[in-house]
Amino acid sequence: MGLTTEQESAAYANGSVAVTAGAGTGKTHMLTERYLHFLRSSKGFSPLQIVAVTFTEKAATELRSRIRKAVTQEMGVGVASQKENRIEILAELEAAQISTFHSLATRICREHPECANVPPDFTVQDAVDASLWQVEHFDTALAQLPARLFEAVPFSLMQNILKTLLSDPLTAQEALMRDRANWLPALETFRETLLADISGQPKWVSACGVLSQVGGPSGDKREVVREKALELASAFDATGDSSYLEDLSTLSLAGGSKRKWPDADSFDSVRDAVNVLKKIAKGTLKVLEALIPNDYDNQAEAMLPDIREAFLLVRGYL
Repeated sequence: MGLTTEQESAAYANGSVAVTAGAGTGKTHMLTERYLHFLRSSKGFSPLQIVAVTFTEKAATELRSRIRKAVTQEMGVGVASQKENRIEILAELEAAQISTFHSLATRICREHPECANVPPDFTVQDAVDASLWQVEHFDTALAQLPARLFEAVPFSLMQNILKTLLSDPLTAQEALMRDRANWLPALETFRETLLADISGQPKWVSACGVLSQVGGPSGDKREVVREKALELASAFDATGDSSYLEDLSTLSLAGGSKRKWPDADSFDSVRDAVNVLKKIAKGTLKVLEALIPNDYDNQAEAMLPDIREAFLLVRGYL
């Protein structure tokens, strides 16, 4: 099976490349060809000088199998013809680092334990063993904490917080180093992005299109709502002011005479379109409300120094 133009550009690129593609689109095939590309290189790379890593054992086994098959097929031509000893390249391929990220990390730690700050005879825990080990030692680690840390954070709450943070300690440590000065600007940026994206939402655009294309008899309550909804949506599109969303969310579709409308379907179309706008408005307002700092945020901010210290002590102990 050959490569597409896009796959060729990725497989034979001289520098770094990033490939984003769904399942079954040929990523492993492309990676195999890229591996061979480096073997064929004029620099004469050995399989022992090339690292190929993936996420799962299954994927690593598949990648290794494909590379081995591809290299075998080239014996006598291409990359293999450049080797004086064909057996040597196959032997190197068997020892090559084609594995999961975890296997690569384990190998690095095995070969450089001092740099990795691990004992030479360390063992790797699987997920189950790691969970059991943490449960076994967590209470002891918690008992080592200074009593003053529980003055602002009750023991049971601290226990639950630390268990949650330790489930992803690297992310937790980075997050705990942040405070209100970091996340308030981030919230404002998110708020602005949220509001800016509404006008481009397909459902919003479609609903506004419907309301602008249909119409009913002047004075009819459904027609009044149509005009008001379109006015509010247009004003929001022009300004991004969330107050227009608040007005949209409270519109009432009660009343109106379907028989007076020249097109009965238009009467129902207005209802559906207005409901779409109301749903988007209400959903957005709910998120915006959650972004406003409140008493819970103030409490969390007050507890943060103690939680941060407790986390570092417990993690250090474990």
